Amino acid sequence: MAHINRDFKGIWIPKELWLSQELSLQEKVMLLEIDSLDNEEHCYASNAYFADFFGLSKTRISAIINGLAERGYISVQMSYKANSAEVEKRIIKVIKFPKDCCGNNAGGIL
Repeated sequence: MAHINRDFKGIWIPKELWLSQELSLQEKVMLLEIDSLDNEEHCYASNAYFADFFGLSKTRISAIINGLAERGYISVQMSYKANSAEVEKRIIKVIKFPKDCCGNNAGGIL
């Protein structure tokens, strides 16, 4: 797996994301990985990178990314080569994490 410049934030997962019933486990970790790679230039990792990182097919990665984009968690922009329909790079930005799913739960989770 090629080294990609990342803003590594560790493995801490916000409670809103962890407890969200809106997202599957794969979607949660994909959102976290995109957020980790979303630096000044944003995330431009390919489906091949994600497939290798997560041990999933590129088709499954595409479906996860499309689902996150359709539900407004990420934005995906394509940058094309000059005078071509060929994609030069894809730029992914995290827009939001799930809203607080459990209210103020200072006492912990039962």
